[in-house]
Amino acid sequence: MKSRMAEIENDLRNEHFHAKHEGVQVTVNGDGHLLKVLVDPSEQQLDITAVCADIVTAANMAKQRAEAKQQNDLLAMAAELSNEPDDLN
Repeated sequence: MKSRMAEIENDLRNEHFHAKHEGVQVTVNGDGHLLKVLVDPSEQQLDITAVCADIVTAANMAKQRAEAKQQNDLLAMAAELSNEPDDLN
């Protein structure tokens, strides 16, 4: 079980999650660390405060996707374990 959890954590760490809000797109890794920010140059948004707010919103959305993936992977692992026969006999 520990090796399966370590595998899930490692796989998740290497995945990238993307989210877009207004003219901003961000990428985070499975740990939720911000990796990339892209601002659409065609957006007429020149207010730096608004751009920063969009970055934060998009980063939080991407992080939530990473957390949801981790939760789903752990639930799948638990389901797999519950279907395995007991080796105590």
